[in-house]
Amino acid sequence: MAKIIIIRGTQQSGKTTTAGLVYRELLQYCNKEHKFNGSTVNTDSLIIKNDTVIDFKAELTCNNKKIGILSAGDIANDVRDNLNIFINIKIDVIICCARSVNRIGSTYRMIMDDFSKKNEIALEIFTEYSNVKSEKFTIKNGIVNTILKKILEITSK
Repeated sequence: MAKIIIIRGTQQSGKTTTAGLVYRELLQYCNKEHKFNGSTVNTDSLIIKNDTVIDFKAELTCNNKKIGILSAGDIANDVRDNLNIFINIKIDVIICCARSVNRIGSTYRMIMDDFSKKNEIALEIFTEYSNVKSEKFTIKNGIVNTILKKILEITSK
């Protein structure tokens, strides 16, 4: 059973940015060698263009537990496929993004309907957003720290 952390937010609210910041923080605690977009790497591989984090998929190992991150969260079918892959390869903690709407066909509803019965929703958190460019990343620090704390709690057991 995987433990799922859901980063929720509206379109363009910084879900991918939040996932990217969590990825960067995890690199301080996890094995340096990890997978990023299917390639094995040893360094921070996050891609930022024009102050925008590009969607990614990462797999890290922390205290012998596998952590998976899916940053793209707007298209339910894509998220479902990637969640199934992570579950099939026995990822222990999955961080995924989902639009915050809870309606039929939404990513969030799909996660709750298709994955919450056989897996544990360990944390559900809404992203923070600011129109002020200089605050784009710093406003997310509290959420990133909350997610990191939860991951470290899970992986230390």
